[in-house]
Amino acid sequence: MKVVGKSIRGKGVITKLKRAKPDVVVLDVRLQDSDGLLLLEKIRQNLPLPVVMLSMYEEYREYALRMGAFAYLVKGKDLEELYRTLRLAVMR
Repeated sequence: MKVVGKSIRGKGVITKLKRAKPDVVVLDVRLQDSDGLLLLEKIRQNLPLPVVMLSMYEEYREYALRMGAFAYLVKGKDLEELYRTLRLAVMR
């Protein structure tokens, strides 16, 4: 598994994802210029990619999962859980 791109902003992410063609997207709830949950919805509408949410804010978990996130992990927890979740998302 390798990182094919990163962004701290939501603007232009859909275009970047279409070009990079990743196997999985890791997305935070808060971005500098947009709401990660809205971006999750746009990604799910436009691309057949699993999205793993990774955030400090545990209170958004249920909403993100209802919106189609493959998983929702809280930052600062077990790093092995992140790796395991990414592998599962890729294998889906």
